[in-house]
Amino acid sequence: MTRGVIFLITGNSYCVRLMVALCSLRRVYSGPATVLYSDTVDPEFIEKLLEYEVCDVEKVESGGGKGGTQLSKSRVNTMSPYDVTVFLDADILVLRPFVEEMWAHAEEHRGFACTQMHTWSVNEGPPAKRLKAWLASGVGFDHLVKQAQATDLPSVNTGVFAFTKDAAIFGDWYAVSKAGFDKKNFISEETAANLLIAKDQVMPADYNAACKFHEDREFKTARVIHFMGLKHVRINASRGSSHFWCAFFESMRKHDPRFVEIVGRFSQKRERIYLKDGIKGEGYNE
Repeated sequence: MTRGVIFLITGNSYCVRLMVALCSLRRVYSGPATVLYSDTVDPEFIEKLLEYEVCDVEKVESGGGKGGTQLSKSRVNTMSPYDVTVFLDADILVLRPFVEEMWAHAEEHRGFACTQMHTWSVNEGPPAKRLKAWLASGVGFDHLVKQAQATDLPSVNTGVFAFTKDAAIFGDWYAVSKAGFDKKNFISEETAANLLIAKDQVMPADYNAACKFHEDREFKTARVIHFMGLKHVRINASRGSSHFWCAFFESMRKHDPRFVEIVGRFSQKRERIYLKDGIKGEGYNE
């Protein structure tokens, strides 16, 4: 039985953050890792990525248009080259070992392990608003919503999860996600996952600590930090976790000229501030 870690990118906007994520992963994990990419990713970036020798790469068909991109997680079991997989979003930073625990949890809990979003249940905060919007939009699957609410399921984020190829969730995940997407529900794939999992499949938020919601003290035990967008990695513009990302970026920049080339070629405009020092508001030392 094969086990590994995968990332999936369907465009160029996450290239730089993917490099940071991969290199941080390699500090604590030496096993197989694969970047799945679609034909919308610049092939030159894939060539640069391979120079690092930190991962394999595999071209996949993620589906056409915005829907294909946004619904790709719900059928990622058909793309993974491994029997047991940890999936990671590209905008994460790994701080501590976690992969083996997630594989084991998935294997022990019907093929799937996901991570709690902050401390919320589906009946609190933003997750409760998502379910309310889901019901109001007439997606269907109301019985799943009611069941999740009645059992007070933990709310989950699908930036970090583990699965086996035959996990039961994949029997319905795409169909439920697509129904929500067609009704313009926000991140329907994540809501659909929440409606299809059981409480014992949810691991603590330490395995997927959302920069947007966690407090500084919580990052002292976090295994993975999830930045959920570029604005959350600006030092002094976010919670304390931004410091981890900026420090790691700075280390790569100073010690690896290949990384500077990647940033210069593939970064978004905001990310280029991290190439500049000594200019207030424009570099790591801001």
